[in-house]
Amino acid sequence: MLFSKMPEVSIAHYTEEFANEWNNFVATSKNGTFLFDRSYMDYHSDRFKDHSLMIRLGEKLTGIFVANEKDRRIESHGGLSYGGLILRSEVRLIEVIQMFRACVGYYHQLGFEKIHYKCVPGYLHSFPANEDQFVLFALGAKLVRRDTSSVIINAKRLPYMHGRTQSISEARERKFVVTENKDCTRFWKEVLVPNLRERYDADPVHTSKEMNLLVSRFPDNIRLYEIGGAEIMAGAVVYVHHNSVHTQYLSSTQNGRQQGALDLLIDHLIAKYSDKEYFSFGTSNNEGSPAMNTGLLAWKEGFGARTFVHDFYEIETGKFKVLSRYE
Repeated sequence: MLFSKMPEVSIAHYTEEFANEWNNFVATSKNGTFLFDRSYMDYHSDRFKDHSLMIRLGEKLTGIFVANEKDRRIESHGGLSYGGLILRSEVRLIEVIQMFRACVGYYHQLGFEKIHYKCVPGYLHSFPANEDQFVLFALGAKLVRRDTSSVIINAKRLPYMHGRTQSISEARERKFVVTENKDCTRFWKEVLVPNLRERYDADPVHTSKEMNLLVSRFPDNIRLYEIGGAEIMAGAVVYVHHNSVHTQYLSSTQNGRQQGALDLLIDHLIAKYSDKEYFSFGTSNNEGSPAMNTGLLAWKEGFGARTFVHDFYEIETGKFKVLSRYE
């Protein structure tokens, strides 16, 4: 007999009374980040109808399924970059299969026909956590989107390309000053919003008010760095995770771009967070498309970043029964 008898899988729909247990689980999970802490997730709870699950093997909370419902489908998660099944480090693959089967079967019984599943990118894992990708394959889930993420591995850092090195050197001679700011209002107003509208006809996902709220709740995890002097020439909002740092927002004024201010700021941040395993620039894909901003990608790769992928799947909930072959 290869496996001892598994404890019974039980599922509970998350409600506020479980907030502390949920948050404690996220903090010790092998593929969770602070984005799954309820103080982060719930800042926009008015826009997303939560339908997350808490999964127990016997009496022990072993997994959570981060999700919301939209019409007759489940999204994991519509308001976050990623979501899905978050796990304890010690959980075994055969247990994950049964947990996944229970979750998909639960949603199917409630009449949800599909689940849009956003995998947690591998560089955010603290321990091997690709069990869900095997289960997605076993379910016949359809890969519907694959984004690229440009990431530096600090222990194996590649040298900067000449253009970045030259730009940083010239910017350094201009004596720009890097400062940290707890208030995002000015950076949003003077740099980020005008730049996004001018170059991409878009607005940031978060308003400055929302970001200031999140900074107040997660001061160690969400940091704003600005560069310039009397004038803010560029800035970066970084999300600091246990083993990685991610540039959530990067933006520069036209003057800042011409003078290399953002390049120098990135160089400063790479050095500052060199103790982290990964430094992530995020995606250069156009929203939901294989099309890519090649200029932006080349800029990131100029710092030595290379590609991880971030996968999105569509699950037909009626197929949950195929996982019974692993019982």
